[in-house]
Amino acid sequence: MIFHIEEIDRIREVEEQTAKKTQAPVFDISNWNSGEKYKNYLYQYFEPPSTKSYFDYIYSYEIDKNIHSEIRRKLHFNSPCNVSILLPSSTLAIVNIANFLQKKGIKKICVLQPSYFSVVPCLQAFGLSVYNEQLTYINGEFTIPLEEITKKNYDAVWITSPVFCTNIVYQNTEINKLNALLREEIYLICDESLSSIYIQLSPYLINNEYLFSIYSPHKVLGTNAMKFSCIIMHQVHQDFFDIWTDLFAGGMSLSSEMAITHFLSDNYEYMLREGMKYIHQNYIAVKTILQKHQKYCSYTHASGVYMTIILKNIPYNISTQHLFIKLLIENTNVSLLPGYLEGFLENFGFCFRINMTLDRTPLLISLEKVLVYLEKTYL
Repeated sequence: MIFHIEEIDRIREVEEQTAKKTQAPVFDISNWNSGEKYKNYLYQYFEPPSTKSYFDYIYSYEIDKNIHSEIRRKLHFNSPCNVSILLPSSTLAIVNIANFLQKKGIKKICVLQPSYFSVVPCLQAFGLSVYNEQLTYINGEFTIPLEEITKKNYDAVWITSPVFCTNIVYQNTEINKLNALLREEIYLICDESLSSIYIQLSPYLINNEYLFSIYSPHKVLGTNAMKFSCIIMHQVHQDFFDIWTDLFAGGMSLSSEMAITHFLSDNYEYMLREGMKYIHQNYIAVKTILQKHQKYCSYTHASGVYMTIILKNIPYNISTQHLFIKLLIENTNVSLLPGYLEGFLENFGFCFRINMTLDRTPLLISLEKVLVYLEKTYL
């Protein structure tokens, strides 16, 4: 899935050319950065953490054990058998878990799609055999293909929760499936980088040595320049990760140290609640637009940073062609990321994500333009 980066570069070229031609900026409704109004809204509640760690390296294993335990407690991991590895980003967490799986001699890994785009190429870079399995989406819920996973004898399963770009969490039936995998001693990597502390999956899973959970609490806030990531796992893996993270991650950044301090403060929850209020208001406004077009489109109903909009009657093979997105941008002055770049495969048809923290007025206008264009051209 390394083509994800290459295709985004091509999309950015079209945006630039279109902006020059129309003398107006192209609005990206899938952008990973927040809108200015959201940032200004949250900034009024932000209490920046202080720090004096300007000079020395900061390593996860040198950070006070009480800080580690407080992070785990806030992430609802209270068992003494758990340990945490702190890292600057979730991407480095992915890299270090990939290294672990390779050193363990894991043969077959199932990545449940949709997932974060860097997962598959990271695993493949370590020489691992990676296979995609598609989550099934029915009546607003995702289901895990347990029979396929069992039949194909996977040694490890990588799952994203909430489901990537949807904010949809798994129901109890799916949690039971994941616990069945853990009982069978199949490694389960639960990537909860976009999970808030209120909708986590891992605390409901069997807490054994085969479960690895990734968190990046500030990604939910959108403070992407101040964040940290952590891997929570069984203590039997502590020494391995303490050694290898030096090689594959290096020391923590100052912004990560500040993010840890902020996460452990009451201000983090306060900002999270305020951020969710802002997003919910955008969600209500977006729904009014989508309901006007409900004959052709559906959408993931969960209110989080991202929502995915699905137009199943637009053929998947058309939506994966560069000409499709090129014409859309040129005709609407709006850009977006097609779902196939996020791991949404054939049975979804065409879908795309929108960022719910973008400025409301241009988001609503741009979404309306996209839906009108798609219906007129393809439906």
